[in-house]
Amino acid sequence: MTLHTLIARVDDGFPLAASTDNARANLEDQKQQAKRIVKLMTSSSPSEMSISSGRHYFMYIIKQGVCFLTLCENQYPKKLAVGFLNEIATEFLNLYSSQIDTVNRPYQFISSVNHFDKFIEQTKKLYTDTRTQQNLQRLQDGLHDVQGIMSRNITEVLERGTKLEGESSSYLLAPPPLLCFRVAESFLALAPDVCVPYDAVAQTCRRSRSCLALRRTSSGSRRQNLSSWH
Repeated sequence: MTLHTLIARVDDGFPLAASTDNARANLEDQKQQAKRIVKLMTSSSPSEMSISSGRHYFMYIIKQGVCFLTLCENQYPKKLAVGFLNEIATEFLNLYSSQIDTVNRPYQFISSVNHFDKFIEQTKKLYTDTRTQQNLQRLQDGLHDVQGIMSRNITEVLERGTKLEGESSSYLLAPPPLLCFRVAESFLALAPDVCVPYDAVAQTCRRSRSCLALRRTSSGSRRQNLSSWH
């Protein structure tokens, strides 16, 4: 189930709204992590990401310069988490899109005038039981495909302290020995004129039997199956 939800501006991490269910008082650490995650976002951040954190994971989506982030138990389907966030995002932007850039009071949309926390809680109840017919249907349909969503670890995100960027920026900043074959392949696709550090990559990846590396040659790019390295 979803445990905590935070809505914030991407440009400055300013909190706009959050769930106010205090039944789980042992989530203070995770709530602080959520605030730190949104502070690391920029306009170049991936529009969707999953961040593992022990027995939980964070899922976020970005729409119209606003981040919608929720904390879930590990066993909760990511497809439902994304569906939940999209419903929250649609309603929030329908109501408040014209006010987002000018808000200067934290959590303004859960004030005595705006009660968006109530909508969050109502929607959460609809997504809590994964066995309901409606949620089983959500799991079966192809509306929210989560296979391509980037995944990170909370330690990697917070201890490194760098901004959450898209793949091209992250890979350009990463030292060659740390790149795996999949990274090399994606890197070349994003930057076709940049040489991939093939030798360093080949010596350091031991993680996947199906990994492929791309090596740039004078005649173009070619694939070489490097399963023998694993």
